[in-house]
Amino acid sequence: MFKKIELWLVLLLILAITFSFGVLVRQELEGNRKLGLISLTALEISRLPARISWLLNTENIDPQRTSSNSNSKKLVNKILNKYNNDALYLISRYDASIKESIVELRKIRNFDLLHTYYVDQNIIFNNLKNSENRLNFKKENLFGERFQIDHPLILNDGSMIAKGGGSLFKLNLCNKLVWVNNEITVHHSNSFDNEGNIWSPSHLHDKTIDKNILKDDKDFMEDGIAKFSPEGKMLFNKSLISIFQENNLQGLIFGIDRKLFNDPTHLNDIEIANNDTKFWKKDDLFLSLRHRSMIIHYRPKNNKIINVIYGPMGHQHDIDFFSEKEISVFNNNNFSNSSGESNTKNNELLIYNFETKDFYNKYENVFKKLNINTPTAGLSDRLNDKSLLVEETDYGRVIYLTKDEQVIWEFNNIFEEQNYRIGWGRVVEGKELIDSIIKSLENKNCTIRK
Repeated sequence: MFKKIELWLVLLLILAITFSFGVLVRQELEGNRKLGLISLTALEISRLPARISWLLNTENIDPQRTSSNSNSKKLVNKILNKYNNDALYLISRYDASIKESIVELRKIRNFDLLHTYYVDQNIIFNNLKNSENRLNFKKENLFGERFQIDHPLILNDGSMIAKGGGSLFKLNLCNKLVWVNNEITVHHSNSFDNEGNIWSPSHLHDKTIDKNILKDDKDFMEDGIAKFSPEGKMLFNKSLISIFQENNLQGLIFGIDRKLFNDPTHLNDIEIANNDTKFWKKDDLFLSLRHRSMIIHYRPKNNKIINVIYGPMGHQHDIDFFSEKEISVFNNNNFSNSSGESNTKNNELLIYNFETKDFYNKYENVFKKLNINTPTAGLSDRLNDKSLLVEETDYGRVIYLTKDEQVIWEFNNIFEEQNYRIGWGRVVEGKELIDSIIKSLENKNCTIRK
């Protein structure tokens, strides 16, 4: 009934199909001319194994779940029972007991809870009118459990401004949504400037790059810096790539092989100078570009890049002012290779001295001892009394240290013996601000959340 087919013909046919399939995929990814639905279908088929593997990974189905990097299995491990510091701490974390991301206001000296902020992500989504924002919100909140609150800011009356699902929003002390910004997608950090405005990294949906450079690369991501009023109105938004081009530094973006990343500028922190020193001016911005492992010192007043800081950093996060001549950088020590990314050793808190133009490792021994090693994110805050709070974001751990590097307490975001992620939090200092917040908490009149 069936004719016998020579094996060499079958092998030749398989080779021809494989070769043609590879050509179609390559044409869709890199070719100057696309072949429409044919090459696009081939590309989507080639992605199926990776997508199936992604779906089978429990961390993607339960995206807030993570492994532990701590020797302690306690939720809160209080080491030093007495420590005097009136500062507050806003911790953003995924609460697996209710399957929601929340923000808690706590006393930093003993981790005692003062107040909890609950965010209804459906209300935020319903307030989004921009189609790009709505689409981004859905992408960030796949399966309904990806919603994460990042880098909350707190005001005198206890209200909170934060980022969630790519949108900047304000919540009052009774968890009522005051406003949500519909103009742009924001990500990573939030910071108050000296006039009470908020600066955040942004995504530019309308690309500003010369089409001769970008061509039709739809996956290319362009980050910007955005400023918002206290009422949530966007006052300023500028592309980082435009800033590089206008400062004749475009080679730092396009002079490096772009095949490694489609997100070259990847901005993860904006730190704002609140005074003049010998090395920076009030209102200068310090920008952390993860995928270039560099810090940019930028002056918005005249659109000038003052300094480009390189060093022993790999995919760093979180810049802070350390002294009148120094900044600190949370160094993830994460580097790229052909198979992805890997940590070469534990995280570090590097201090850059503008006088010597060099780095030194401030907390090397304690970071090694505690095995602080988050591959992405990560944050540190040095308080006025020189104590240090460290967030190990990817492993859901927070550690608070004395100035002598003794552990005061350690928090692990655990539920039913499973660790869950935390978002970036914030230390709150200043007697006037803290007194006002405490008074607002004492006078609050809210319906208790069931």
